Amino acid sequence: MDVAREQELLEDHDVVVFQFPFYWYSPPPLLKQWEDLVLEHGWAYGSEGTALRGKVASAVVSAGGTRDAYCAEGHNRFSVRQLLAPVEQTCVLCGLRYLPPWVVFGTHRLSTADIEIHGEAYGDYLRWLVEVGPPGEEVDGLAELHPEPHRTVGVEARVGS
Repeated sequence: MDVAREQELLEDHDVVVFQFPFYWYSPPPLLKQWEDLVLEHGWAYGSEGTALRGKVASAVVSAGGTRDAYCAEGHNRFSVRQLLAPVEQTCVLCGLRYLPPWVVFGTHRLSTADIEIHGEAYGDYLRWLVEVGPPGEEVDGLAELHPEPHRTVGVEARVGS
């Protein structure tokens, strides 16, 4: 891995998107390795580690289980956001504003049409993050930002417009 190049990319962009499938209630090991190598003390965090301060981070996650499975009463007992607490805390430690995760649930049962709908919504979300900016503080306490296949909470009126 070219750590210097990864750090350069992070420095050059205001929004960082971590896209991954949910893997045993966490990101896959390769993302953890990336964090370990790229987010160095003195660069990303610590008293002199200010390279990422003020940027925004968004976790975009696909999960095989349904939304109902990811809550206190559900099969998995926790929300995706709760299970991603280490990712969120890593972002906070590095001075990034962490948005609620953008989640596509039930991926094992999606039809081709459903995948296309989610893909279009994801494209709209990314364009919105870049062109308009991240959602305001009204979304910070939400469990996730993608409660319906075709909408993102707090940005419906602006996505795709």
